[in-house]
Amino acid sequence: MNADAVVFIICAHDNPAALKRLVSRLASPWARVLVHIDKKADIADFRIQDADFIPDGKRVSILWGGSRHMLAVLNCLRHALQTYPGACRFVMLSAADYPIKPLGDIRDFLLANEDTDFIRVGRKVVWNGPTPQDHNLKFHIGDIELFNDRLSPVPKMAAFARKLAAKIPRRPPRGYVIYHGAMWWALSRKGAETVLRFADENTVFMRWIARARDRGEHFVQTALKADANTVISQDATRGDALPATLHGVHYIDWSAGGPHPKTLGLEDLPALVQTSALFARKFHPATSARVLDALDERIGR
Repeated sequence: MNADAVVFIICAHDNPAALKRLVSRLASPWARVLVHIDKKADIADFRIQDADFIPDGKRVSILWGGSRHMLAVLNCLRHALQTYPGACRFVMLSAADYPIKPLGDIRDFLLANEDTDFIRVGRKVVWNGPTPQDHNLKFHIGDIELFNDRLSPVPKMAAFARKLAAKIPRRPPRGYVIYHGAMWWALSRKGAETVLRFADENTVFMRWIARARDRGEHFVQTALKADANTVISQDATRGDALPATLHGVHYIDWSAGGPHPKTLGLEDLPALVQTSALFARKFHPATSARVLDALDERIGR
C-alpha cells in the first residue's frame, strides 16, 4: 500500500492543541496529513512532526463567511495532487473534527470505494428562492474585516454593508446549474482533479462565486455535478434520502438550527457509536474533552 494512499487535509486557524491531538490520531503508515494554517496565525504554534504544511506562499488569510476559504481549499488540493502522486483519496477536515471509527476501518472504507466521491449534494439552488442557501449567492462583502458580519469591530458598519450589498444587482452566469451541500467531503483522485479543472476552466464563474457567501458549500458540489461521470455518494437532486446527520463521511448535528452545528459532548457518544460516519464535528478542546477521551478509549488506533 502506498505511504500516501489517503491525504487528510486540515484547515486550522486556532487551537493548536486540538490540531496536534487530531494529527496524532490520524498519523499512520498509509496516510499523509496536509495542514493549512490561516495566514493570520503564527504557524510556529502549530508545527507538529507527523504533518506536512502548505508552503507559506500558498497560505491564505481567511475571514468567516469570506471567499478565501475556497482559495485555501483549492491551494491544498493542488498541492496534494502534485506532492502525493500515489494518493487516491483526499479528505477535507478542520481542527474541530475527529475520527469516530478505528483508523483501519477508515482506511478500508475509503480505499474500497475508490471511485466514489463522498460528498452531500442537498439541493439545486434556485435564484431568489426561499431558502438561506439560495440567498447566500447574493452579493456578499466578507473578505474585508470591517464589513464582516462576525469579525467587524464596528457591527453597525457590517450591518450597513450587508444591506448595501443586498441592493447590488446580481445574476448567476448563464449556463451553470449551482448546487449546495456540506463543505466536508472525501474526494477520489479523479474527483479532486475534476474540481481543479473546473476552477481553471471556468474563470468567469469562479470570479462570480467569490462574491457569494459560504461558497465553500456550493463550489465543489457544482464542479462535481458538472461532470456526468462523477459518482456522488449523497445526492438529493437524484432522489436520494439523506440522513439528517450524515454529510459525506462526517457526522454533523444541525438539529438546533442556526448557522452553526452543535458542539458535541459526552451525551452524543451513543449517536457517534451508531452512525456510519467516519468523522464527526464539531468538537471543542474544553467542552468536548470528555467525549474525545471516550472516543479514544473506545476506538483505539
